[in-house]
Amino acid sequence: MKPNISVLMPAYNAGKYIGASIDSILNQTAPDFEFIIINDGSADDTAQIVSRYNDPRIRYFENDGNLGIAKTYNRAIDMARGEYLAIAESDDINHPRRLEISRDYLAAHPEIDVMSGRLATFQNKIPKFDRIGGVSVSADWMAARCGPVFGELMTRHAAQMMRASALEKHNARYETRYKICCDLSLIMQLLPHVKMTTLKPRLTLYREHAANTSGNLENLYAEANDLTNRYLKNQFGLDLDLAFWNAEAVSAEYFRTAVGKIRAIMDTVSAHAGYDSDVLRRCAGDAAYRIFRQLYNSGMSRQEIFDIYKETAIIRHAQPAKIRRIYLKHFAGKLRLT
Repeated sequence: MKPNISVLMPAYNAGKYIGASIDSILNQTAPDFEFIIINDGSADDTAQIVSRYNDPRIRYFENDGNLGIAKTYNRAIDMARGEYLAIAESDDINHPRRLEISRDYLAAHPEIDVMSGRLATFQNKIPKFDRIGGVSVSADWMAARCGPVFGELMTRHAAQMMRASALEKHNARYETRYKICCDLSLIMQLLPHVKMTTLKPRLTLYREHAANTSGNLENLYAEANDLTNRYLKNQFGLDLDLAFWNAEAVSAEYFRTAVGKIRAIMDTVSAHAGYDSDVLRRCAGDAAYRIFRQLYNSGMSRQEIFDIYKETAIIRHAQPAKIRRIYLKHFAGKLRLT
């Protein structure tokens, strides 16, 4: 009998954390799942730790060497038998109801093919999960569709569940050329065809540590920018070469050029069916805000930064919490944002 859910966990040198991660999956309230763990050529004690578990839901495999995260996820997808595919990273902790909540949401919303919960980050001490009452949407499908055209992925891979049928229908797989953002590459393949959403409950505790593949910001941002620009070119004919994410400070000239490109994206995408202009405007404001923050380290005075803020109307469409952050952190008691 096929399981309802397939949980996919690649593991590479994960011995330090994988035990707690496995426990958090085996203790789920939804019992009908298979747990595919693939050891991607680990040189530590990952294999020994997994071998201690005697649970029939675990299907353990080993790669012939270190194939990389994308190939390992693709191998897990090809082996999966469940209707739903749940991502479980080997160093994270999952809420006991994560699979139950995710599966029940997708079952009740057949129009949605990809969903995630939210994440809470931690480093050493494992925090307690928030109490989950009602389940509501944090980023609806329209925000999840509009965000990526400005480089913002609304779903969280470590807390993601997908319909296996959507991946098969659209021949979507993780792209091996991306070492860090292969998860974004999968979403970009699905984005034109399916609806996605994010729920408000924090369903996964995301562990931050030195070995995280996402820890190299320069490479992370380079891959995210490449994927976003490629998507804009393929879907909308926009060849902008825009850095939506920057690890370094930017100049005023760079910021003004970037805002012009963000406006071009908003105008072009809003002309296509299936995009809400108000949500696009907000996502454009969020993108401008991300680049605006990099002005703080440019050596410019607060007054100069404030003058740029005043001339950039689009940034005021960002989420109100972000505008408040600008005010409280950088201008409180000095300048008044209007």
